[in-house]
Amino acid sequence: MVGMLTEVRNLYQRHARSIFDEGMFRGAWSLAAVAMSVNAACINFRPPPAPLAEAHTANAPEEAWSVDGGRGATGPMETDGRHVYLGGADRQVRAIDLETGAETWHRRLTGTVLGGVLLRDSTLFLATSRPQGRVLALDQLTGRDRWTASSGDISTPLAISSGLVAGMNRRGELVASDIETGTIRWRRKLGLSRLPPLPLADGFLVATADSILRVEASAGRMVQGKALRTAPISWQLAGNRILIASGDSSVTALGRADLAQHWRTVLDGPLLGSIAVNADTLWGVTRVGTVYEVLMSRDTAAARVVAALRIPVTSGVSRLDDLLVIGGADGVLRGLNRNGDSQWRVNLSWNITVPPIAVPDGFVAVGGDGDLYRFIR
Repeated sequence: MVGMLTEVRNLYQRHARSIFDEGMFRGAWSLAAVAMSVNAACINFRPPPAPLAEAHTANAPEEAWSVDGGRGATGPMETDGRHVYLGGADRQVRAIDLETGAETWHRRLTGTVLGGVLLRDSTLFLATSRPQGRVLALDQLTGRDRWTASSGDISTPLAISSGLVAGMNRRGELVASDIETGTIRWRRKLGLSRLPPLPLADGFLVATADSILRVEASAGRMVQGKALRTAPISWQLAGNRILIASGDSSVTALGRADLAQHWRTVLDGPLLGSIAVNADTLWGVTRVGTVYEVLMSRDTAAARVVAALRIPVTSGVSRLDDLLVIGGADGVLRGLNRNGDSQWRVNLSWNITVPPIAVPDGFVAVGGDGDLYRFIR
């Protein structure tokens, strides 16, 4: 172990010098690569999660199978009811049979997949980041290319609207490609964004550090904008609302049509990861481990604490049937009822960051080491 750490330190020092020798941008990326290498080198030294007490496992869902889903899996995953599809930072995209856990196909790509995958009809869409940024359309059954487009580095999920598949690249451009051919129809410089675009019937919404912008589909023109008080950290559409979680611990609802503010509520910390929504209720978990339920009306919202988990949460909230499911840095996936009572816990591997997805008779979840599970409920 000491020898390995010495080697990593020397490698770090060589890459640090490259910041000055080869330019700040290239050097900064090299250091990021070193950090990833250190992570990979040390991953085998992490102990497995501690065994769970019988009280937490008595009602746990049954594990149907577990397989290697690839290192650095990223969300969202997708399913067609027969397969689950996922991509990751290991440059791999995979199709896994839901019945058996067997790998139907996999592809090694030329760049990392940091924004998961998107399935429409019989086509799987995904985007790669460094070292080669592209949007790809793959045949769902075989994984073969249908088309590729040079988009620039994209690290967030894609969106589809009006016959276009679009993503935000690291240059702050919204790049829209024809969904059938991959031909780039337009690029629009909007500003840096860490969030995926949201699809509308006639275009896309984009969130920058200080604004929300509406972009129409035909030529990529910006047709509407709204300034934000603080930078958004996650967002999603919910009926006629846009729900935005911000770094100042607030959640805000804007009208989908006019971007007018409907309400704003402040929690005990910024929301982490995904938000679960059903009708006029949302559930989220803050970075301090507090699970909230927010009852929404047209102009007001009432937030109540569902549970104080007192653990480092890492995955946000997924709603699976009547349960709220949350992953933690401890590698434990927790199922809670709406009153916050623990219904079950299952062990995955440390740092669960990808939300589980519902499949027939259960759900699929992925741990921090890329360990992929199907659970039956």
